[in-house]
Amino acid sequence: TNGQFIGFYEYKPTDYNANPTTLYPLIIFLHGIGERGNGTTQLSRVAGNAIPKYINAGHKMRFFWNGKWETFLVLSPQLSDGYGWWQQFYIEEMIKYAKANLRIDTNRITLTGLSLGGGGVWGFSTAAGNAQKLSSIGAICPTCESVNWCNIGSANLPTWGFHATNDGTIPYTCTNGAINAIGTCTGNQAKPYLTLFSSGGHFIWDAAYDTTYNNQN
Repeated sequence: TNGQFIGFYEYKPTDYNANPTTLYPLIIFLHGIGERGNGTTQLSRVAGNAIPKYINAGHKMRFFWNGKWETFLVLSPQLSDGYGWWQQFYIEEMIKYAKANLRIDTNRITLTGLSLGGGGVWGFSTAAGNAQKLSSIGAICPTCESVNWCNIGSANLPTWGFHATNDGTIPYTCTNGAINAIGTCTGNQAKPYLTLFSSGGHFIWDAAYDTTYNNQN
């Protein structure tokens, strides 16, 4: 799209084909600046951190919650190294692709990312009309953004931000400020959550995405 080839990893639940009528929740994951590439021969960079890394190591994206098992579909696009920040059309194309080719629950689309990808989460979800396309967002040590936070707050979009107070790359005050701003928006009924770690520096994604919940709940 826009003359740009988009390469991405797709994860389907192991029981996907066995349950032809089941609609699955979707996670769209946005990587950091170091994982950019051409979408083909450099696509493996995407599996260097966090959710794609866990899937590549064998995690099934299956969790017991609210009395039942839930399994996620996951799409992890690769940003071209020609861009210095996430372009919104990458997320738009992932949503469009998922709706056309996968059995997703369109009411349960989560957008999450780390560092540059966290900034991409903010950038997409604060653009007019985009918060309504998502069911939740998670931003891990995200870049500072100057956006209209109330496009998230007024949409009552469940939001969770993570940062370490000793982050020497991106100050935690960026995330702290974003969560505070979202929480004060008129009509916001979905309280945004903030988890601040006292250590970990800029590399907190394994704590934020910890599938065993030892670092968060």
